[in-house]
Amino acid sequence: MKKLFLLLVSCFTFFNGYSQITITNADMPNTDDTIRYSITSDINDYTLTDTAYNWDFSSLTPTGQDLYKFKSALAINPAYVLSFGFFAFGVKLADSIGGGPIMFRNVYNFYKKSSTKYTIEGYGAELTGFPIPATYSDVDEVYQFPLNYGRKDTSTFDVTISVPTVLDLRQKGTRYNEVDGWGSITTPYGTFNAIRLKSFVDEIDSITLSLFPTPFAIPRTSTTYKWLCNGEKIPILEVQGTETGGLFVPTTIRYRDNYRYIAPLVYPVADFVADKTVCNMLDTVYMTNNTAPDFGTSNYRWTVTPSTCAYVNGTTSTSMNPNLQFSAYGLYTVELQAVIPGILGTADGADTLAKTDYILVRDNTGIESINASQIFTVYPNPASDIIYFDEATLGTEIQTITIFNTSGAIVKTIKGHTTDHINIANLATGTYTIVLNDKKNNNFYSTFQKD
Repeated sequence: MKKLFLLLVSCFTFFNGYSQITITNADMPNTDDTIRYSITSDINDYTLTDTAYNWDFSSLTPTGQDLYKFKSALAINPAYVLSFGFFAFGVKLADSIGGGPIMFRNVYNFYKKSSTKYTIEGYGAELTGFPIPATYSDVDEVYQFPLNYGRKDTSTFDVTISVPTVLDLRQKGTRYNEVDGWGSITTPYGTFNAIRLKSFVDEIDSITLSLFPTPFAIPRTSTTYKWLCNGEKIPILEVQGTETGGLFVPTTIRYRDNYRYIAPLVYPVADFVADKTVCNMLDTVYMTNNTAPDFGTSNYRWTVTPSTCAYVNGTTSTSMNPNLQFSAYGLYTVELQAVIPGILGTADGADTLAKTDYILVRDNTGIESINASQIFTVYPNPASDIIYFDEATLGTEIQTITIFNTSGAIVKTIKGHTTDHINIANLATGTYTIVLNDKKNNNFYSTFQKD
């Protein structure tokens, strides 16, 4: 009798471990859900599948973590409700995409779910602080319910993101879904009954510039394997990549997870550049963050000195790529601190880059109108090798001398200068702006011509 009981227990355990499941809209995320996932780059054969199959990925080693935050369209920006409705919810794709004046910020995918499908309804992004919704003319059906073993479906999608008088970005394609396996999956997060869905997307991305109406098309394909479980909202494991000639190469691997501290493999190296380093007051200066590696868009701290500077277009001192406006003329120092996620605000694992006297802000009428007391003369002008300062300027100790070309780039910096002249022989022929900064942080301006 005891042996029969043990046999029955073993059979129950076997069948319970490999029971088939069905995925419905109840297993999809809802507004206000926050779900953590880990990122890994571990190499496995993610293509293997079968019925009653045991996928063992327990050895996955996370290299980073992030959160899916499902926010209502109303909470993201009330303007999106007009395009996507009150029942749509968004997930942020990126803090910023693009560069310079064409910089999309707060980029979202917007989703809806019903009893029969889970769809992407559109994109939302901000350009110069204004929301730009893009509604799918043909929605992307990510899942069609119910999902169970053997199900196959095909759907199309089409969306255009328009920047009036500038460009149109269009994505059009076909999604092929197949549930090609079921069984049990194990990851560092746990063991679950699952179905395995293979999703192949064949699309064409096209760009049409207003000045050049012929679109530039880029064909693109991707294959994604997803292991879906009841009640977990997102795939327990999702592997996206490319498949050529039957060979699948993963590019992104993420799995559902709990919080865990992940020691960094490398440390950040802070770096940035401004789109212009000489500007007028109230001009917008676009900062581009070139920190490598990029540990995430929320792990940066910017400091601008003096403080007569504002962050505009929805950016802040913690944005990845802030936009700056200056309300007073003078030389500004810009500092960026990049910190590893999880220890933000500490010195550990942080790197800081400060560019001193990096941005020169003139008043709106130009250098000559700044203030008569801040203008000095140099001679000879034009000059070939040496320029001299007017004697009246030397009544103060000079802390820094900075020379800018007409593009606003710094071509020469001298600290602690004690003589009344500078050697400019190594400068290219052209017009330059020279700024003297004294120890009281007063600035004195002049221009000269290099022969």
